[in-house]
Amino acid sequence: MGYGDCTITTCDAGFQMSNGQCVSSDSCDNGTTYACSLSHGSGVRNCSNHAKGPCVATACDANYELVQENGQAVCKPITNGNSKK
Repeated sequence: MGYGDCTITTCDAGFQMSNGQCVSSDSCDNGTTYACSLSHGSGVRNCSNHAKGPCVATACDANYELVQENGQAVCKPITNGNSKK
């Protein structure tokens, strides 16, 4: 008597089920976007080459503003021109 087909039912930590296979938790379908949280705000992660990219800030919490820093959007405290010396 033979055995039936093997069916995966769970995945190890760091992996998720996708179409009956265990794939990296960062694996995704190209072109898909995912909401994400970051320090003092929220953003999106874009999927490219079946991998989720970094969280890119799109909105900031109260008293923080969205600014460009080193070519990336980040949330920084609103200083209203006041600076600490």
